[in-house]
Amino acid sequence: MEITEEDYGARDGIFSRLCLEEFWNTSQIWRSPEPAFGRCVERSVLVWAPCALLLVCTPPYITFLRRKSYSPTPHTALSYTKMFVSVLLVMASLTDFLWAVVAGSSSVPPVDFIAPIILIVTYIVHMILVKMGLEYGVPNSGLLWVFWLTMLLCGLPQLYTVIISTVNLNAKYPAVMVATFLVQYLSSIVMFISHCCSDVDSSIHSLDKTKNPSPEMWASFPSILTFNWCTNLVWKGWRRPLTTADLWEMLPEDNAASNAALWASTVASWRKGQTSASLHDHCHVLQSSAEDVEDYEVPVLTILFKAFYVSFFVTAIIVVLAESSRFISPYILGLLIRFINDEDQPVWIGYSYAAILFIFCEFFSFMRNAAFKRFFMLNTRIKASVMAAVYRKVCYVLCVFILMSSYWINGTLFTGSHKLHQ
Repeated sequence: MEITEEDYGARDGIFSRLCLEEFWNTSQIWRSPEPAFGRCVERSVLVWAPCALLLVCTPPYITFLRRKSYSPTPHTALSYTKMFVSVLLVMASLTDFLWAVVAGSSSVPPVDFIAPIILIVTYIVHMILVKMGLEYGVPNSGLLWVFWLTMLLCGLPQLYTVIISTVNLNAKYPAVMVATFLVQYLSSIVMFISHCCSDVDSSIHSLDKTKNPSPEMWASFPSILTFNWCTNLVWKGWRRPLTTADLWEMLPEDNAASNAALWASTVASWRKGQTSASLHDHCHVLQSSAEDVEDYEVPVLTILFKAFYVSFFVTAIIVVLAESSRFISPYILGLLIRFINDEDQPVWIGYSYAAILFIFCEFFSFMRNAAFKRFFMLNTRIKASVMAAVYRKVCYVLCVFILMSSYWINGTLFTGSHKLHQ
C-alpha cells in the first residue's frame, strides 16, 4: 500500500510530512555499518541549522558593526572572491529550486522546495554582511567563519551519502541535486578558507592614529582565537629582552582616550534623560541650565553598565558556553566507554565519539582563553574610564581653586593699594 503525505505526518510529525519519508530511525542508524542519517535529516535539520545560526545572529552583529569606528576597507581580491563565490552559491541554490518546480510537487517532497529558498536568503544575507564589514572596516568576521565551519560540518553526512551512493551505483539523490550539492559544498570550502585568511588591514582608526598599531586589528578570526597574531612578539621576546619600541599600541577602543570619551558621552546621555524625566514629572515647562544638569549625582555603577553592558554580556555568554562544554565532555566520555564494552556497535560510532570529545575539549579551551582575555580587557577599560573621570573632576576642582585664589589675591592687593593711595 502506498504511504501518503498524511500517513507520514500522522506517524512522525512535521518533518516526515515535509520529507515524505521517515525522519529518524535510531535503531537503523546506530546499527548500520556505515553512517547514514537519512535524506530527511540531511535536507532539513542539517541545512536549516547553519542558516538559522547566521540569520539569528545577524541583527546583533549589525549592531556590533555600527558601534565600530574604523575607516572603510577597500575591496581586495579576497573580498571579490567572497562576493563571486556567494553569487555562485545563490545560482546553485536557484537551480536546485527551479529543478524542484519543474519536477513538480507530486515527485518532489516539500523539503526540497524549502531548503533552496532558505539557502538563497542566507547567501544574500552573507553578501550583505561582507559588504557591511568592508564599509565599517571589519573585513574579518568571526560570525561568518563560524557559519561556514558549521556549513561544512553539517554537510558532511550528505557528502558521504552522495559519494557512497554514486560509487555503489545506488543513487539516493537525483543527478541535478548531486551536481548542485557538490558545487555548493566545494564553494563552502573555498568560503571557509577565505574567511580563515586575513584581509587587508583597516588602515587607521579614526580615534587614534598610532605609529605601531597592534596586528590584532587586522588579524583573522582563527588567528585571534589561537592568539597567533602575537607569535612574532613572543618569538622576539624569547630571542632577546623586549624594549618599549617592540611593544604595540593598544587597540583604539581599549586606550584611555576612547574610554574617557565613552564615559563622558554616557554621562551626558544619562543627564539628558534625567532632565527629560524631571520635566515630564513636573508637567510644565522649566528652564534648565547647565548648572541644573550638573546638580544630578552621577551613579557610577549605572554609568558603567550603560557604557560596557554589551561587552559584559558577550563575555558572559562566552563563559556560559565554555562552562557548559565541561559538562558535555564527561557524558561523551561515558558513551565512548559504553561503546568499548559493546562489540556489536559499528566502528564509525567510536570514531564519532572520539572526534566529538576532541572538539568539545578544544572548544572549552578556546572559549576559556577568549573569556579570560575579554574579562581582562573589560577590567582595564572600566579602570581607565573611572580614573579619567576622577582626574577630570580633580582638574576641574583644582582650576576652580586656582581661579578663586587668584581672584582673592588680586582683590586684596587692589584694596590695599587703594587705601595707601588715599
